[in-house]
Amino acid sequence: MVLGPGNADVAREGGMPVQLQAGVTIGGRVFHTDPVVVPGMNTSQYSIEDALGTSWQVAVPKSGVIMSVWGYDSDDELLEYNIILHRDEFTSGTNNDAYAPVDAEKHLWVGPPIVIDSFKGYSGVTVGGFDNVGFAYVAPKGFLYGQCVTQGDPTYAAADLLTLFFTILPDLEE
Repeated sequence: MVLGPGNADVAREGGMPVQLQAGVTIGGRVFHTDPVVVPGMNTSQYSIEDALGTSWQVAVPKSGVIMSVWGYDSDDELLEYNIILHRDEFTSGTNNDAYAPVDAEKHLWVGPPIVIDSFKGYSGVTVGGFDNVGFAYVAPKGFLYGQCVTQGDPTYAAADLLTLFFTILPDLEE
């Protein structure tokens, strides 16, 4: 969109015009998390919808919007997996068992599972990600908590071969 005269947004390429009702502040900060190595993985074969490792946490601003998520798979599995994010601690899945979320904790989910299904394979590594996630969240403790769930049946050569990274647009008050 292009800001037009009189605070009107004008969409390009036939989009719908939008009239702004108040001023807009655009933040220029982007927060990149530290790498999260998914703990608890093993070398047994996984089945579809198994917990991939155990739960983990990642330090984040206390509120913001998740812009992208990507994973670095050092075992080159080309495996589709889901990332389920929670705003507080939750009951972890048991590695390599069917993932069964706890009903009483559904209010902790940040949004629907983030599906990582787009990959680029390099020599011995796979990088997969999801751009434009757009999940707004509040993390009172300054952490998001997560669980990965398989959507395939990989066998990893060694434990701890999946590393996750998040890009977040923090709230301006942060």
